[in-house]
Amino acid sequence: MGFTGSGLLYGLVALTGTAVSAYQGQQQQRAQKDAANRQATAQKQAETAAQRQQKQAAEAYAAANRKAPDVADILASEQELSRLGSASTMLTGPQGVKRNQGGPAQLLGD
Repeated sequence: MGFTGSGLLYGLVALTGTAVSAYQGQQQQRAQKDAANRQATAQKQAETAAQRQQKQAAEAYAAANRKAPDVADILASEQELSRLGSASTMLTGPQGVKRNQGGPAQLLGD
């Protein structure tokens, strides 16, 4: 059994076809890996953007629902306390400060 010219030619064509197929397979694998990496990057960016939007929405909601202090009510309660005398403050309440009998002073600065 010897090699003929046409048999050698067919063998080279088959070998070349196999090499081309292997090269194309490698190229396809690289393309798939690149596509997967791009998709993962896009997914991370989308998640980051969604978290940023959620935070901004929460901040906007909190800003819209902030309550202003009721100045009129605060002044009214202070006027009520001022009628009770100088011993009454916002810190002590309407009873004022009481000293313990026979013990050290309980007032700051005494």
